[in-house]
Amino acid sequence: MNYLDKLLTRDERVVRIVRDHWITLLPTILIDVALGVVITGLSVLGILLSPPWTWFGFLLLVVPVGHLAHRIWVWRNNQYIVTNRRLIQITGTVNKRVSDTLLEKINDVVMEQSALGRLLKFGYIEVITGSESGIDVFQYIADPIGFKNELFDQRDAGGCP
Repeated sequence: MNYLDKLLTRDERVVRIVRDHWITLLPTILIDVALGVVITGLSVLGILLSPPWTWFGFLLLVVPVGHLAHRIWVWRNNQYIVTNRRLIQITGTVNKRVSDTLLEKINDVVMEQSALGRLLKFGYIEVITGSESGIDVFQYIADPIGFKNELFDQRDAGGCP
């Protein structure tokens, strides 16, 4: 049983799961790949110059590969879930943070998409509720139009105004 299944109440079902868009990983990917290329180049050059240090250079590749793996793991564990009753935001890898908003409490949803966002299908969503805190913000969310439509479809299906 995964973590999300433990959070669901009786008769509650998951309708849509969305993550941040993959473009949020792009800076990390570019930096880690560039660092890996530099380390590999220097290690290969080390083979020609001084062999004892060559393996140390290749061992340094653990740093960018480990960093990239960690960032992908964090990205994968941050989820925005629409169920038939509520909107759930789960963040964190080991220590989890869960934020719930009942669909009936959602007053409005504001969505913004840049030209690049429309092309690559990511955007910025603010979910405005009637509570004191009032606003949940999701930046660089994948498929914001589908997410927004699903939120309203589920809210309306539940008999909410």
